[in-house]
Amino acid sequence: MKIAIWTITPNHYQSAFHDAVRRLGTDTRVVYFGEVPQERHALGWRTIGRSDLLEEESFLNDNANLVENIADWRERVHVVPGGRTKLLRSLVRSLSRSGVEWVHWSEPSSPGWKRLAGSALRYWYGQYVNRYALGAFGTGHMAMDDLRRWGIRRFRIASLPYVVAPSAEEANECSDREARPPTYVYVGQLCHRKGIDVLLRAFREVARDYPLARLVLAGADGSKGLYQGMAERLGISKQTSFTGPVPIESVRGLMRSATAVVLPSRHDGWGVVLSEAAAEGLALIATETCGAARDLIEPGYNGFVVASESVEQLAAAMNVYAEDPGRALQHGRHSRIVSARFTPDRVASTFLETLSAWRGVGVRAS
Repeated sequence: MKIAIWTITPNHYQSAFHDAVRRLGTDTRVVYFGEVPQERHALGWRTIGRSDLLEEESFLNDNANLVENIADWRERVHVVPGGRTKLLRSLVRSLSRSGVEWVHWSEPSSPGWKRLAGSALRYWYGQYVNRYALGAFGTGHMAMDDLRRWGIRRFRIASLPYVVAPSAEEANECSDREARPPTYVYVGQLCHRKGIDVLLRAFREVARDYPLARLVLAGADGSKGLYQGMAERLGISKQTSFTGPVPIESVRGLMRSATAVVLPSRHDGWGVVLSEAAAEGLALIATETCGAARDLIEPGYNGFVVASESVEQLAAAMNVYAEDPGRALQHGRHSRIVSARFTPDRVASTFLETLSAWRGVGVRAS
């Protein structure tokens, strides 16, 4: 089988998957629609230019016919990241008209008015998938539920989560971590969608009972200092650190100092920070509106899932680890067990098995 993966931009949470598919002996080409945008640079992503790409990778050539960015495109199964743009819809039309095999792959839709406004287009696209595609992959259970709402038939839906490389460390079992002050780490953009205001209010509740507790927020501040001012008003500025953007290659080192990693987002299609934290053997706390939460967190086993925007629930989950540091270590060990189910090699193997099954059944209908 020969694969072609079309994706928006080079990124660290898909490259591990691409490499794993190749390791399994699959001829895989990747086409990126564009370079790493400036807003991602602000989050610590590094610049990736044409000279940094592998021989099997390329940026989209606007001067060529779209599908002909890959010379042998007719011989490949194409992985397409949705139909939300004219370019992507043009791609699936070209593949479908030519009788070339393709599959869909996407995160869950954003909630609110955006989901409502795009519902008709998603339903149309869902029927297009039913008619022409081999099937549709969602990045975990939340995305799979979303694909069902598009009208895509259940037997054509499968999970293809984002993955990260395993930890370079043998085990995150620092002997003194249980004796350290409770430390909670957040990594990502500091903005409303990520629930930073909720996290700061929840941490205030923790800090009242545990004055030595620490909160570390790593990422570009989209609020232009609003959250630092909020920390001061809440009386937690001395216990809260704003590091600014952290280079991608340094994120895991930062995590290893944590009692738990927290992702309080109002919406996150996946939340790769949870994948990275699980691989590093850390306890996880996330909202139910984070795509990765349902796949990577088993409540009470390796972390907690709380309601979005609930200060009370988030504070209660954080307090568990402040009260019992040993539980955080235990949950961290369990996170490694969960993470082992989502290694690049395992996910790539399941991906190829699913493609083979869909091709064998011949699910495309006229």
